[in-house]
Amino acid sequence: MVTGSGGIFNPNNQMNRAQFALVLYRYEGEPPVSGRHSFGDVEEGSIADRAITWASQNDIVTGQRGNFNPRGNMSRAQMILLMHRYSKFKGFDLSFDTEALEPYSDKGSISPTATEAMQWGVSKGLITGGGGLLRPNGDITRAQVVLILHRLNNTLAT
Repeated sequence: MVTGSGGIFNPNNQMNRAQFALVLYRYEGEPPVSGRHSFGDVEEGSIADRAITWASQNDIVTGQRGNFNPRGNMSRAQMILLMHRYSKFKGFDLSFDTEALEPYSDKGSISPTATEAMQWGVSKGLITGGGGLLRPNGDITRAQVVLILHRLNNTLAT
């Protein structure tokens, strides 16, 4: 699902939006895709083109003003929001504890769009914080994405 380049995995490198769409697409088994997304900033035929089309057609990813921003880094909250949408697409359990974010002093920095998804992600044990911080706006690394997918697989996809 996650590959390296030149024999290097780069676990601490930040995950960008195109890479994450590609990881989810691979996780789903690379299903056939017809048609194309409507994002003007995704190069046709690029490595993530089909993945972004699939994710867009299944309401997992959205863009802003007609663009996807494929090279933009994923924040922790954005990644959990997309995992929540993917889990909805899959029919996984979307229940959550409304108090799940209370232990985190930075919970107020979560965007309204991502709050429910973050409550869900924390409730399901997909994402955790440390030192009283969840760091929702911090970048997510490649290794963290793999860990969260592993948790998703063990928690919800069974």
